[in-house]
Amino acid sequence: IRPDGTNDQCLTCGISGFGGGIAFHNAKLSPDGNWILMQVTVPSSGGCASVDGNPGSGNNQEIWVASYPNLSAAQTRVSPACLPNACQNLIPIWNPQRTEAAYGTRQALCQNPGPPACAMHLAITNLDFSGGIPSVVSSKYGDVNGADPGIVEPWSWKPDGSVLWFSGGDGVHPYPSLSVDAIRLSSGA
Repeated sequence: IRPDGTNDQCLTCGISGFGGGIAFHNAKLSPDGNWILMQVTVPSSGGCASVDGNPGSGNNQEIWVASYPNLSAAQTRVSPACLPNACQNLIPIWNPQRTEAAYGTRQALCQNPGPPACAMHLAITNLDFSGGIPSVVSSKYGDVNGADPGIVEPWSWKPDGSVLWFSGGDGVHPYPSLSVDAIRLSSGA
């Protein structure tokens, strides 16, 4: 879309792949503009209950990276595959070097009343783009709040990639009231 609002185009209309994804959310363009990182809703996977304890949507979210602007040219799932009633991956963001993606991940059986009953952790996934197709090198998961946080939302990286700011819930700031925290990464990049 142009700054004046013209040339609006749907990037995901008619796109196949993405594990049969049916909706796309929270997309972020890579720092070099060649890749898009997004949350993809996967159908019929028994989604987590909502925060108010009501039944979930029946859908779960996975994190995917795709080539941009041709999303069909290359696609890779970044997060673990969703299991029934046990998956939610939210709010993906790139590090400034385009070598890592951070996102909130929940890979445990969800039970009513929903969050915070199923803890969400911070995930950081290392990516490799050699050969023109993204691949997952490794992933790290951490309970950054030291409790059952309910949710973790990565916000921003320090330009050198050494610090990641995120919001989350803990015993003092239970969901939906979130605190803003930072984690220093040992790799420094």
